[in-house]
Amino acid sequence: MKTKLLYLESLRGIAALSVAIYHIKDVSTSFITDNLFIENSDTMVDFFFVLSGFVIAYTYFDRIIDLRSLINFKIKRFLRLYPLHFITLLGFAVIEIAKYGLEVYSGISSNVPPFSTNNFYSFLSNLFLLHSFTENTITFNGPSWSISTEFYTYLIFGLVLMFSSTFANRFRPFILFIVMALSAYCVLIFDAMEELVGVAMFRCTYSFFLGTLVFYLFENLKFKTPFLISLSLIIVSIWAVCYPEIVPKIFLPILFSSVVFSLVTSNPNSLIKVLNYKHLVFLGTISYGIYMIHYGVWWVYQQILRFIFNFDTVTGAGGGLVIKIDPIQSTFMVLTGVIIVIILSWFSYKYIEIPFNNLRHKIKV
Repeated sequence: MKTKLLYLESLRGIAALSVAIYHIKDVSTSFITDNLFIENSDTMVDFFFVLSGFVIAYTYFDRIIDLRSLINFKIKRFLRLYPLHFITLLGFAVIEIAKYGLEVYSGISSNVPPFSTNNFYSFLSNLFLLHSFTENTITFNGPSWSISTEFYTYLIFGLVLMFSSTFANRFRPFILFIVMALSAYCVLIFDAMEELVGVAMFRCTYSFFLGTLVFYLFENLKFKTPFLISLSLIIVSIWAVCYPEIVPKIFLPILFSSVVFSLVTSNPNSLIKVLNYKHLVFLGTISYGIYMIHYGVWWVYQQILRFIFNFDTVTGAGGGLVIKIDPIQSTFMVLTGVIIVIILSWFSYKYIEIPFNNLRHKIKV
């Protein structure tokens, strides 16, 4: 088994936290959320895809050689993604039922009527991880759209490895490149970098297969990236996230890929030493929970502020309700909310992810 690259775990944790804070701006604004990076950090999802492509290729590149190994690979990925997705889906279904009960029995109405968007059909779509393909908008646990696309991207990746291992092993990197290039073309013509449903699948495959190509270069090029180049690439990537009007989003996965390549080929005593810091690695360890749980926490937080503490609301830029609160109070709310998300994510890792991970590790690919 290959050595786990802990510094990449840290990056995953930072990205997950960025996405979580990005979504809290739908509840209220604060000193923490009122900056260009957080305002555009929804694009950290594309960083997830690149990172996932690299890590999955790093782990399975030479192991998926036949139908049996492909099936085992898919089972392992299912056990990694689905349990927490299913539990959060049930949680949002309970929220929808509670909204209906409050409306019927107490007259408290929601700004989004119960079962209007999150209905039985969308529940089934989410249940089978099809919601990014079958829905017109995000439903139930919004961030899970990316889990829907990534789950089926794994299948494409596995099929490429399985078929290329039998007749075109030496052409495997070219096949990976073709899948990436076709996905990039579809992203361009459908403007898929802005989408969360439908053509969002191309957004995922584009970034994911860029990550697999980064792995291939990492494995086959004897190259060491100087510290200053790695640092410069990170700074440029952060700047590009902040200014989408200058750097089109379709270029972000390329920048993210260059960051990953520069780190995996850099001196272990440079930036990697910082990213191996145990608390950053811990964030990465619980990052899936942060990503999947925060959306529900923010919803509950908003309702508590509205109905228990009686904060006024205004209509936000996206059309939803935003709590009218001063920046200092809002900053406190964001900080406490992030702490709650981290605690819940640690519990979900310990009591949901670890048991299924133990089961997953028993399956051989």
